[in-house]
Amino acid sequence: MRIDSKEATCNMKRVSLLAVLALSVLPPAVDAKDLFAKDRCKAAYDYHFLNRAVAFEDWTGVEILLEGGADPNGRGYAQITECVGLPGEFSSPLALAVRNGNADLVRLLLKYGADPNLPEGESVTPTGIARGMASPAILQLLLEHGGR
Repeated sequence: MRIDSKEATCNMKRVSLLAVLALSVLPPAVDAKDLFAKDRCKAAYDYHFLNRAVAFEDWTGVEILLEGGADPNGRGYAQITECVGLPGEFSSPLALAVRNGNADLVRLLLKYGADPNLPEGESVTPTGIARGMASPAILQLLLEHGGR
């Protein structure tokens, strides 16, 4: 995968800005992985931040959240309106990665147990999305992990 310097600079600026914003609200003794560890809304925060990290193709953010226990299937969605205040339709992190065509993130999410058959909306699954997008490499990954 080739990344041109303009794209890399743009991505670095976004990551740097997000890092600065996140660090500015964290007390010095708090590890980012433990930020919401004891909060009743942890699953909702995990779902929200994992989906945002996947949407922005932030590999490091996705990996940190998954290592910290975020559910790769987005089970925190049920609490999203109450805890985060952002209503919306359910979309699994895996479905977002498939829609973005990012095979590396698809592979990472599958490694952490993402379900390639988890339906969303009108019973569309990540495997179905890959079929519709004619993404043979991603479809093969999903099929190897039980996608139907």
